[in-house]
Amino acid sequence: MNNANKITLKDIPTNNLGKFAKNPYYFVTCFAFSLLFFIGADYVLIMRGWLKPFDLTISLFHLLLIPLGCTAGGISAIFIHNATHGCFGPTWLNRLMGEIAGTQQLYGFLGWKTAHILHHIYPDDAQKDPHAPMSLTFRQYASTMVFRLTSKLTEYYFGVWGEGRKYKIIWKLNSFCGFWGLWSRLFFWYLILGHSWFLFFFIPSYIFNNFIFPHLNYYTHRPYQNEKDKFEILNLNHNLYYKVANALFFGIYFHKNHHLESKLFNPKTIKLT
Repeated sequence: MNNANKITLKDIPTNNLGKFAKNPYYFVTCFAFSLLFFIGADYVLIMRGWLKPFDLTISLFHLLLIPLGCTAGGISAIFIHNATHGCFGPTWLNRLMGEIAGTQQLYGFLGWKTAHILHHIYPDDAQKDPHAPMSLTFRQYASTMVFRLTSKLTEYYFGVWGEGRKYKIIWKLNSFCGFWGLWSRLFFWYLILGHSWFLFFFIPSYIFNNFIFPHLNYYTHRPYQNEKDKFEILNLNHNLYYKVANALFFGIYFHKNHHLESKLFNPKTIKLT
């Protein structure tokens, strides 16, 4: 990013980002706690004999777990999304639901929440929206979305706190805890579910979750036909896939409605006038 486009402190909506923009240790503290928690949980499960010799069985029942896993991945997507907007009640339930969904998605809750808040503040801004589609193809967008999102959060962090040595070390520790936290969560699911359920249930849930997010973000934010630099936010319900996804996942593709009324658990329930 050149200096003209560099995110500066005036671009940071500190009131909306809460502790991320008020405490430089917030992310690393939460990520470190999560890492230690799952390392501890994995250790306890191993000591109690949950790590079994590899013995993969395949049957019709296990194949039926694949669509069930995909459904779980979609539910995880809508739960972390709605927890971010405080759609669950009471208030503490939002953090719990977000953390559970974040465990399925392996990255946790806080990074997702912060990036999504920024998306709502700066939708489709090529410099400030963490996952703006811009002029990318869907394949380009889907393959780079997570990396660009992480890069944008890094820019925002240094935009708030500066790029001094202290804050670079803090952010490196955050990245370290986030990376190993991902693997500790993955191993947790392997221990809990066992070989067959992990392969036929969890892996499909993770793959579908990593499909639905870029698909949603890309196809509900499309450039106007004659103005490629301006984007329109869409509600999508025009084919079988969208109808099934909206029925199963609480109107997830009614994205224009969601941007208008972000507190609704199911944005399909409102009609635009």
